[in-house]
Amino acid sequence: MVDGIPATNGIFPIAAEAPFLLAQWRVLASHLDVTDKMDGKRLSALLKKVTPTAEAHIMADIIALQEAITATEVEITQIETRVNQTIYRLHALTPAEIRMIEADAR
Repeated sequence: MVDGIPATNGIFPIAAEAPFLLAQWRVLASHLDVTDKMDGKRLSALLKKVTPTAEAHIMADIIALQEAITATEVEITQIETRVNQTIYRLHALTPAEIRMIEADAR
């Protein structure tokens, strides 16, 4: 997904390779700058650059590290939400004011 829009579909890797590919793609996606020059062809070329296999311990480490990154990002998002809610409450913001702030943040 890129900005909530499916960027690829119909990819059917070998089941044993899928978790490793997904971990690499997630890392790639977290560093990807989507500009006007990014099109399906360029995205596809980037996705194809990952390696489907490696030594078992390397694949396991990469998968585990990527899962840890995802878990940390989820935790950060949850903490940011709690901090924002506290700030909104301290400043007695209305729902309309909160919507304006959150729209500007995107």
